[in-house]
Amino acid sequence: MHYKSLTTIVLANALSLSFCVAQTTVVEEWNKVGIKGVSYISPETAHEWQSWRRSLYQFAQLIFK
Repeated sequence: MHYKSLTTIVLANALSLSFCVAQTTVVEEWNKVGIKGVSYISPETAHEWQSWRRSLYQFAQLIFK
């Protein structure tokens, strides 16, 4: 079975203090091949609870529409 047929959306999360450019490039590539990619960058955070909480919130908004 092909991955695209199993996946409706992929969220790529980045922390604003990490490498966000690579994430944007990956999401663009996913979209080119037909996988709906969404990028979220948590502002002014690093590897801390606030980053993960924001990311979970963003992901929940996408999957529970």
